[in-house]
Amino acid sequence: MENFNLKKYLAEGRLFEEVNPIWVIDASEDSADIEQAGPAYKEAVIDIIKSKHPDISDKDLETSVEVMNVTWYDKARSNAKGSEPEEIKVSAEDFADGAIEHYEDVLMGNEDRMDDFDKRLNALIKDSKHPTLNLKYFSDRHKKEFRNYAEKYLKPTNASYKEIRSALLDYTTKYYDTKDI
Repeated sequence: MENFNLKKYLAEGRLFEEVNPIWVIDASEDSADIEQAGPAYKEAVIDIIKSKHPDISDKDLETSVEVMNVTWYDKARSNAKGSEPEEIKVSAEDFADGAIEHYEDVLMGNEDRMDDFDKRLNALIKDSKHPTLNLKYFSDRHKKEFRNYAEKYLKPTNASYKEIRSALLDYTTKYYDTKDI
């Protein structure tokens, strides 16, 4: 620690880098996940969220982070499949801002909205304000198929938001490249 040069450290921007690390998603990455960014990145995201909302529940924090994780997964997938894919850089602050926005818009003060299974299901299937992958642009046939699946397998267990979201992600991933979306 005797040889530590604070001026050099600050001049190199390393202090900011540690507080706001960058997740670099390779241009060819079509299955990006926050875990690939490393534990320091995820910890920084959580710290930023908790600094703005210190009373956020673990469940809401996990849901909000997962929503943004799926959002960046979708962006990376579209980018990788595009004609000119580019490297994507996502700062922890940008990631956290999206999670905070989701928490404030969808979860905060709206717990009753997420308590009812049908409302949770509808929010994920067609809510255009929902930033994650949904069935909004899929055919009515696909919407009906997923709704039937959810009614048969998820509703009896009163599946959580995360469980419905996971099933929806599996479904949309499976049918993403079909002509009948």
